[in-house]
Amino acid sequence: MKGLILFVSILFSISCIGQSVETVKVTDAATDCGSYIYERLDAYFTSNEITARQIINNTHSGVRRSKTQKIRIGDHIVEWIDHIGDKPGSDRSSIKINGHLITLNDKKSLNDADGQNKLDLKLIGKWDQIKLYQLYEQDIIAVTMSPWMCTGLMCGVGAQMFYDAKTKHATFFGAYRTNFEAKLYDFADGNSFTVATNFAGDPHGVTNPMVITYELHKLQPNGQFQIQKNDIGQNYFIRHTIFPDTEIEEDKGKNDNGERPGRLEQDWIRPIK
Repeated sequence: MKGLILFVSILFSISCIGQSVETVKVTDAATDCGSYIYERLDAYFTSNEITARQIINNTHSGVRRSKTQKIRIGDHIVEWIDHIGDKPGSDRSSIKINGHLITLNDKKSLNDADGQNKLDLKLIGKWDQIKLYQLYEQDIIAVTMSPWMCTGLMCGVGAQMFYDAKTKHATFFGAYRTNFEAKLYDFADGNSFTVATNFAGDPHGVTNPMVITYELHKLQPNGQFQIQKNDIGQNYFIRHTIFPDTEIEEDKGKNDNGERPGRLEQDWIRPIK
């Protein structure tokens, strides 16, 4: 893949009593059993996150009604438009950026967010955060969105929209039971990426493992995102498997953080230590 450093990987596995079990494609035959998977992933993504020029959080609350909210961010005007229909299921939201209307009810996420299912943007009913990234000649407006109603499993649904102000191209990603804040990262050579997530398994973590898979998408000059692949044409990935209580051996139990044992697998542009 152009612009990225490629690694020749070997398969290395290590297990720790009461902690995490790992099967990781790495370049070094060494891992740190003392670091928990969530902490390691969070530290990795945080250290590579690109700082937005401006961030605006939504502080509006109350009854949903037909209205337009106008938000100025940098030199751009973002309008969030809610239309409340007369019939159940006819409510819809849309976004207008610098006068360019972007409907949501006819859009789906680029990635598979829940198993093999893409997120239907019909579910989205409010904006949570708007960021402005100024990347050389690109102004990228990133909008974090979620359903209006938060009940049951719907509370774990979220979406991101990345909009190139110059080309007027919008890309949507969906998330389920993972962090759905819109973020850009610099993982290699000054390029900009986002990480899409997929959740599979039992959402309650009772009967089957919960599996979160991260995939890498690179921002292109035209504002589109392209999934990134290794030197043999396979998608780069990070896969975090969290085992249910029923699969935990009694002598292992949970670790000191109350975490259940898990497994981390990765084939990434730079292995996470």
